[in-house]
Amino acid sequence: MGFGELTGDKGWSLMAYPFGKHPLKDAHAALDAAVLDAYGFSAKKDLLQQLLDLNHAVAEREKQSLPVTAPGVPPGYGDPAPLITDDCIRP
Repeated sequence: MGFGELTGDKGWSLMAYPFGKHPLKDAHAALDAAVLDAYGFSAKKDLLQQLLDLNHAVAEREKQSLPVTAPGVPPGYGDPAPLITDDCIRP
């Protein structure tokens, strides 16, 4: 039975699937937690304010000609090949 057959006219979305474990919702929550952790943000604080504060901090570092680490694998990490999978988005 497919998802469409389960939802019928109930108006459920994939994120609101009501039966048992929900792999998509679980993956989404794990990704959210990883991003918060990577940026040192708190889920209990205003996310937009945290992004704005980060933006201001980066702009100030650039203004002072201090180094800024761009998104992605830091230059000093070494060979990033083990981090790249076949299902990644490529430019």
